[in-house]
Amino acid sequence: MKCVELNKKGNFDRWDQDLLTELRDIKVNDDISDEGLIYQDDGLKVSVIGLESYERYPFRIFSNDFNLICLTGGVALSRSSNGQISLLIFEKGENLPFHVNNTTMINDLQNIGESPLVFGLIEFSLNKETDHYFANIIQQIMLAS
Repeated sequence: MKCVELNKKGNFDRWDQDLLTELRDIKVNDDISDEGLIYQDDGLKVSVIGLESYERYPFRIFSNDFNLICLTGGVALSRSSNGQISLLIFEKGENLPFHVNNTTMINDLQNIGESPLVFGLIEFSLNKETDHYFANIIQQIMLAS
């Protein structure tokens, strides 16, 4: 993934007021994470996120480490609760691990390309050893497809 910072952390001057309101009103119990859910147990949640051209996935709270696997490739914008706005360029098959490090991360994702953008999302509430094990399995699956 290539990442271009469009707006620096701490700067909300360029943000749309509706996005600021959505971010302010997000609650920990607002769980939209079941959208696209394929599998879930005590330590693992697997989802598929599909975004049509210019569609936006709303702000979401991540409190567990996760892997994002881009199944199509494409271009997106992501806004973070710290004010940062990033342009993200994904290659098909990329597997990107994100480590939340016992805090929370709040981001949205908007497809700004002309083609659909599809991701696999694997969230872990397990230890790092298990996280690494599952990440290796995911990578093998992606190489086989």
